[in-house]
Amino acid sequence: MVGEVDTRLETRLLGVRNKTIALLHETPTQLTYSASKDVWLENSVARREDEVLMLEFQGELNDVMPLIPDDITQLILSYGPKAISCSLSSTAWQRLECIMVDCRRSLSAESQMPGTLILDTGAQDAWRVSLVENKLLFTDPNTGHSLILLNHSDSLTERRAMSLSLQVHGTTMTVTLDEFVQALASDGKDRQLAALMTKEGMTLLMTRQSEAIVQV
Repeated sequence: MVGEVDTRLETRLLGVRNKTIALLHETPTQLTYSASKDVWLENSVARREDEVLMLEFQGELNDVMPLIPDDITQLILSYGPKAISCSLSSTAWQRLECIMVDCRRSLSAESQMPGTLILDTGAQDAWRVSLVENKLLFTDPNTGHSLILLNHSDSLTERRAMSLSLQVHGTTMTVTLDEFVQALASDGKDRQLAALMTKEGMTLLMTRQSEAIVQV
């Protein structure tokens, strides 16, 4: 049964991908893998409730799509203490109705690396962005799908440093969550992402990144 734990093997069935490939998680070894072995994610935590998959990873996760069972519509993504980056493909964005990223610091970790979410979903100029109850909300008006950055607390001790890699204004840029919050706080309105990136401060950021590229 999907989501059920086999107490003898301590293995949880997360679901089936492409109607044929089982996706599983071993609790004691913290290993998430597929029966076909094309997915092998060590030092991870994975479980599901109905159509929601909860996944915590370490290091670099180059493509989240192979980890998504067929009937999952929402993903809650947690960056472990040693997590560096996760890439979200256009295929995953079209498949999932909602992706939530937990930005809380791990209480068990003395220090954590800054995390990056790479939005490799195509141009995001038309996306809407807003700040609602300390949560950053990004919405794609073409699909209605959303990205939510959870628990973006005002306290630096309660959240980890996070950045988004975006494709806006025909270029790729990396922006921290704090920079998004500061830009939105000035008027309190939701904005089109392309318009927000041209605001004062964001424009300077883009200029600095362009200069760095030229120097390289």
